[in-house]
Amino acid sequence: MALIKCEGCNGDVSDTAQTCPHCGHNMQHQFIKNNFGKTWAALFIITAFGILMVLMIWWLV
Repeated sequence: MALIKCEGCNGDVSDTAQTCPHCGHNMQHQFIKNNFGKTWAALFIITAFGILMVLMIWWLV
């Protein structure tokens, strides 16, 4: 369980909370936005690894 900053009041909020306990701000939108970059980074790494594997196999054949 990690703490993230609330966009509404800048307070510390659990990443599993649906709303900020301090101001009531909806945290679901912020959680999705925070994970969006991680998803793209993981997809990029997997794609780069796949391309590298194809190039290595092509080089050996």
